[in-house]
Amino acid sequence: MGSTLSHQSIYSGELFQFNDDKIEFKKDYIDKLDNENIKIISMIGPGRMGKSSYINGLLTYVYQENIQILKVGNTADHCTYGIDYIKFKKDGETFLLLDCQGIAHHSSKHDAKLLLLTYLLSDIVIYHDNFMNNSTLKNLEPVCAFSNYLKDTIKSPPSLIFRVKDY
Repeated sequence: MGSTLSHQSIYSGELFQFNDDKIEFKKDYIDKLDNENIKIISMIGPGRMGKSSYINGLLTYVYQENIQILKVGNTADHCTYGIDYIKFKKDGETFLLLDCQGIAHHSSKHDAKLLLLTYLLSDIVIYHDNFMNNSTLKNLEPVCAFSNYLKDTIKSPPSLIFRVKDY
């Protein structure tokens, strides 16, 4: 992380990290914002389901060349801890992709904070999983409960898109 593909203006790094019960904001990120109008897209879902791989694939599609900017692996552990970001420009628009730590994987003590933070920051939230069932809805319960209190306080709620993998 923390890399730049200068010929394409793609920046990446760590945005938030969980430290015990606190959320730590990584300050080096502020310098890369440039007061732009940025569309924020968050990728959330259970751990080890391919969220980072999907984002790498999305960027490969957008730029029509192989881009592997996010760390991926084949172990049982998280590849992403906290929230990593990728900032890129395409066709005059600036996007910020947030790659979130997997929820409902190992310790889930930060899941509600992670979900609520992405909900508050994002224009679009993509829920990435292998299938949809009752546990999918259970994972999103904190957002549903919290959103009732935010109806009149945020610009507009993010769009929620479900991405179900097709094998």
